[in-house]
Amino acid sequence: MHIYKEQEAEPSTGLMMPEPAPAASPGSGSSEGSSIEDTADRQVTFCKRCNGLLKKAYELSMLCDAEVALIVFSSRGRLYEYSNNSVEETIERYKKANSDTSNTSTVAEINAQHYQQEAAKLKQHITYLQNSNRLPRVKEDCKQ
Repeated sequence: MHIYKEQEAEPSTGLMMPEPAPAASPGSGSSEGSSIEDTADRQVTFCKRCNGLLKKAYELSMLCDAEVALIVFSSRGRLYEYSNNSVEETIERYKKANSDTSNTSTVAEINAQHYQQEAAKLKQHITYLQNSNRLPRVKEDCKQ
């Protein structure tokens, strides 16, 4: 089990980094860091933990209003994903946030820019919808 804490060295990323786990004493029965030997047991554990992880991602996005994208590939190559937005959009946002290390933009500035772009898209969509509602319509009672 990894305990996560926010790194103070790079506050602009907002990423959580694993804290080193304490070493297990010999004979403690801890199998942390090693794979489950039995294939069936490993698959059952994967399914349960993957479902739990997807549930936690959903809860984080709903309760904290966070943008979350989770991608998991099983050992068999199956894809499991969750995103409260588009996975592709979240990945692009991540790439933009990490693309230029020399850029002094903060996460807040990047987020503000992202939301300004989203607002512009929504304004265009509203204008389109308003214009489509203004088109003249032929009323049935006006036809002769």
